[in-house]
Amino acid sequence: MQFKESKFNLGDKVATVNTMKMQIVEFEVTGISVNATEQGQEVVLRSKDYMSYDESRCFASREELLAQLNRE
Repeated sequence: MQFKESKFNLGDKVATVNTMKMQIVEFEVTGISVNATEQGQEVVLRSKDYMSYDESRCFASREELLAQLNRE
């Protein structure tokens, strides 16, 4: 099985929506995990406060995130 690679690197700053607080958050990537199951793979990014975020919902900048939210 070929494992997915993250589109981000350790130390990158990314933006996402914290669904618990319903607000945009920006964080530095301090950990990257690839979880593989029979259903597929997912890449998870971690922040320094140990919060985990699905990479598919993270963006390189706040502006990219807002542009995506406006398209939805």
